[in-house]
Amino acid sequence: MDVKRFATILAGVVLIAFGVGIYSLRYNDNIGPLSIDGKSFFNVKSNDSNVRIGWDGIDVKDGDDHVQVGWDGIKVKDGNEEVNVGWDGVKIKEGSDVKFDLFNFDSWFAFGNRSLKTVDISEQKNVEVAGIENINVGSSFIDVKVTSEDRDDIYINYHGRLRSNVIPTLEVNKIGNRLDIELKSNRNSYSVTESDVVLEVSLPKSFIGNIGTVSSSGDIFMKNTNGDKFSITASSGDIRLEDLESETINITTSSGDMYLDNISGDVFYITSSSGNVSFSSLDTNKTYVETSSGNITTKDSIGDFNLSSSSGDMTLYNLSNYDNYELSTNSGDVEINLPDNSDYTIKGSSSSGRYTPSRNMDVRVNNQGDFEAITGSGEKSINITTSSGDVWFR
Repeated sequence: MDVKRFATILAGVVLIAFGVGIYSLRYNDNIGPLSIDGKSFFNVKSNDSNVRIGWDGIDVKDGDDHVQVGWDGIKVKDGNEEVNVGWDGVKIKEGSDVKFDLFNFDSWFAFGNRSLKTVDISEQKNVEVAGIENINVGSSFIDVKVTSEDRDDIYINYHGRLRSNVIPTLEVNKIGNRLDIELKSNRNSYSVTESDVVLEVSLPKSFIGNIGTVSSSGDIFMKNTNGDKFSITASSGDIRLEDLESETINITTSSGDMYLDNISGDVFYITSSSGNVSFSSLDTNKTYVETSSGNITTKDSIGDFNLSSSSGDMTLYNLSNYDNYELSTNSGDVEINLPDNSDYTIKGSSSSGRYTPSRNMDVRVNNQGDFEAITGSGEKSINITTSSGDVWFR
């Protein structure tokens, strides 16, 4: 990515976003004031485009394009390319390879392929697992991978090729029953033009404790891992979790997406701002998911689910094994795919949204924003609250 391309992306996406807003205001009737947690804002919706204007700023979505303008700056996302303009500078991310800080003088030279160093990193450490109950893994822009295997100790492997003006150093410290694994940098801003570096942490399968992972723009991947409590936080990096078992899982992202597959436990808490949340084959007692403009997609999962979104859409597949659902949206649409053998009592309310039932439903009420229907025996429940979002049953 060069400066011209950066300017084109920023200007182009902003123009698209505001064009959607103007189009919606002129041609769409789905316009009106909304309120979330006591905060009022003005909302405009047109097909898969949404414009939200409030005291905290402007939020515009048009398909995969997303623009947020607020007191803390401007965030633009166009596919896998991101531009963040804030008090600390202008940062660019293209996939997972390029970062740029406009207000840092060194970044200008790094952006032009000057003052960059290419290094091959290969550093390994082994730590005895005895006495360790808590493991914390931290990284700024390097990807993190946590897995478990048949071994007696904790194996740390920091490896790959990196071209950057910042080379993070690996620090491993054991403090009491806690193990801290961290990649530290000598500056807050950085430029990366090439990287396949990853910080891998391999745990013994016998380890049952607490695991915390924090990353800024790096991705986080966890697989085949068990524990008492998982706490996973990312800013713009994506989170992918597979084949995990834990009593409690807390996951938080800002603009990064989440992908969860085959995870079991007691209670899950998932929070995202503009990142999308997608999960399948979850087996929990209770799952809470809250997003602002990110979409939520579920498939083949078991347990009680409480899903809440402001302008993000929800898509639910194969609910035959699910227990109970609480769904809340403002301008986001909801699509629910119910199999013929489902057993639900469905109740919905909406200010201006519409409910479209499926053919296998016994519809009791569908008038002026109120909706009631039953499928099968109706022993489970789906409760839906929307403001201007539409609801479809397939």
